[in-house]
This record gives sequence, structure tokens and C-alpha cells, in this order.
Amino acid sequence: MNVKLRAVVLLALAASLATATDYIKGNSFGNPSAPVMVEVFSDFQCPGCKVFHDTEFSRLMKEYVAPG
Repeated sequence: MNVKLRAVVLLALAASLATATDYIKGNSFGNPSAPVMVEVFSDFQCPGCKVFHDTEFSRLMKEYVAPG
């Protein structure tokens, strides 16, 4: 009985990990099944983050996300 319970728990955990991207629905762009996922962590007070957001982020969105 204990082995069956462990198997059920492991299957439930695996299923929840497979859909782990559900928590970023409001903060994600592009195709969720794309082969590459990029996560951006930035700080509003960081000068480097501002430069990235003002220059590179828009270019990445235009060249890679918009076309699919």
C-alpha cells in the first residue's frame, strides 16, 4: 500500500511540474512550447538593467518573439 501511495504522489508531482509555466501566464510572451525560454530578472534601480530594457529587450521581442 505504501508503494502505491508513493507512486501516486510522484505522478501528481510530475504532472504539476509539467505545467509549472502556468504561474507566469501574465508575464510571458511568445509561444509557450518554444524550444527556448528566457527569464529576465531586473532591478528598477540598476543602470545596466535600464540599458538592457531600453535597447536589447525591444530588439529581442521584435526579432524573435513577434515572428514566433
